[in-house]
Amino acid sequence: MKFGQFFLVTLAIAYSATSAETFVDREIGVSLTTPEGWVEDDASLYGMLLTEGSDDARCKVRIHLADKSAGSPEEAMEATFAMLRIEADAAASLLYSERVETESGIKGLKAAQGDCEYSKVPGAVHNYSPSPSGRIFCVCASVLYDEKTEQSYEAAVLKGLRYLVEQDQDDES
Repeated sequence: MKFGQFFLVTLAIAYSATSAETFVDREIGVSLTTPEGWVEDDASLYGMLLTEGSDDARCKVRIHLADKSAGSPEEAMEATFAMLRIEADAAASLLYSERVETESGIKGLKAAQGDCEYSKVPGAVHNYSPSPSGRIFCVCASVLYDEKTEQSYEAAVLKGLRYLVEQDQDDES
């Protein structure tokens, strides 16, 4: 077993009492380690769609590139919410945004989307960060106004999101 693989396994054990799944998006240059049982939805129209692997999955996570014109996480967030406002969806309001950093050091911007008249807990969460190439990408999730689901998603992203460049360097060690 190479060092990078060993590190991912160690990270997964520290992250959860059960084993974990690691999904790799080579186009963006990232991987995401999720709790055991998550699966990739092959029918996804864009990006990589991950779900809890059951018919009644509460959380769905998508990893995708942001709008090409976005030069920063803030610009990507603005483009997303501008598009959502065009669709005139009441649940498309920006509840809050805040700076985040994953345990592996990826810095970004978390934007919580929802209907503030319905709930203070977001219906969806978007995390925008620069990829290793500099292009902005998004890890977003439908958390369905459920605080426990949002916390589970947050833990998965902050603990399990890594650049592949770091993994490749670890593998060479």
